[in-house]
Amino acid sequence: MGKTTQKRYVGNNRYCLEKTLGKGGFGITWLAVDQENEQKVVIKELCPPPGETREKEIRNFLREARVMASLHSVKEIVKVLNYFEEQGNAYIVMEYLRVTSLRYYLECQDEPLSFEKARNLLLPVMDGLEQMHKKHILHRDLTPDNLMLRENGSLCIIDFGSAREITEDDRTKTVLFKSGYAPPEQYQAHGKQKAWTDVYSLCAVLYEMITGAIPEDSLLRKEKDTLYPPSMYGAEITPEQEKALLRGMALDGHDRYASIKELKEALLEEKKPEWSTNQKEKNKNQKFRIRTAMILGACMTGVLMAGNSLREKEQEVHYAGNFDRRAEEAQKFLELIRTNAVSSKETEDGKSIIYELSKKTVSEYGYPCNRVRFSRTDKDLDAYLTQENF
Repeated sequence: MGKTTQKRYVGNNRYCLEKTLGKGGFGITWLAVDQENEQKVVIKELCPPPGETREKEIRNFLREARVMASLHSVKEIVKVLNYFEEQGNAYIVMEYLRVTSLRYYLECQDEPLSFEKARNLLLPVMDGLEQMHKKHILHRDLTPDNLMLRENGSLCIIDFGSAREITEDDRTKTVLFKSGYAPPEQYQAHGKQKAWTDVYSLCAVLYEMITGAIPEDSLLRKEKDTLYPPSMYGAEITPEQEKALLRGMALDGHDRYASIKELKEALLEEKKPEWSTNQKEKNKNQKFRIRTAMILGACMTGVLMAGNSLREKEQEVHYAGNFDRRAEEAQKFLELIRTNAVSSKETEDGKSIIYELSKKTVSEYGYPCNRVRFSRTDKDLDAYLTQENF
C-alpha cells in the first residue's frame, strides 16, 4: 500500500493545506480549504530562516496583508480574508480565483495586442489603482507577473509586498524595482514617489502588451534615451495614443500624468484611426502607413520583417516606424542594423537588401523580429507596394 500523506492544518486548525501552488524565496503558496465554510482559499506562507532579519521579514509580510485587507472594497484587487502568525511563520489567506498571469497570457499570443485591446484590458486596473491612490497607497510593482487574468476576462492586481504609503516628504523608501517597469525615482532611497510612479509602471506594461518588448531600463534611458515609439514595432496606435503613452513613461515624474485618472482620460481620448475594418480601406491605409514609415537615410527605406528563426509560425510584416528619413534617429537605426547584422543578401528582384540579426541582438534591442528589409529607393518601394496590391 502507498504511503498516506498526513494533512497539515494552520490557523488554529481552521485551514487544511491541500497542495502546493508555488514556491519562491522563503514563501510557499498553498491551495487550502477553510473548514468553517468548506470554501477553497489560497494561503501564502512565509517561513524565514532563523536570524537577525527573521522578525523584519515577518513584520513586512504581515504589513503587506494589512495593506491588502484595507483595500477589501476594491474589486480589482485580490481580497485578503485573514492573516496571522503561528509557530514562527506568517500566513495570508486570500480568496481563491481561477486565474492566469498576464505574462503567460501575452506569451501565448501569436502577436502583440492592439492598443485598444490592451488599453481596455487595463481599464479595470486603472480603476483599482485610482481607488488605491485615494487611500494614499502606491503599488510600486506593476508588471505582467503581478496582474492576473480572471475567467471572466478581467484583470486584477496581486502582490503588495512593495506597496507603500504616499507621503508629501522625501523620506527614505526601500529601493525596489523591476528593470523595465520601474521609473528612475524607485532606484533612489529619497526619490519622490507619488501616483506618477505607478503611472510609469502601468504605461510600461501597456508598452509591452502592444509591442512584445519590455521597455529599456529607466536608468539606462537617463544616460541615453533610445526607447523606440510603439509605432516602430508596427503597433496599431494613433499618434495621439502614442503621445499619451510615451508621456506616461517620461523619465521625470513631473512630466508624466499626475494621476491615474489623467492617464486614463488621455488614453481614452480617441480620434478616428488611420485604418478601418473594411479591407479595402485597410489596404489603402496600409500603403500610406508603409509610405510614411520611412526610417532610413536619403536613399534607403526600411521595413521590419518577421523571421522564422524566432517563431515557428509565419508572421505578418511588422513596420519599422515613423522616423523622418533624414532624422538623426533614422541614421542611428540604420547604422545599428548594419553593424549588428550577421548576414545580408539582396532580394531576387535586386531592389531590396535583407539584413539578418542574431537572436542576441533581437533580445538586447527588443525588436519584434530578426530580419530587416531595406528598399533602395522610394520608387522601388512604390513598385513593390503596387505589385503586392497594398
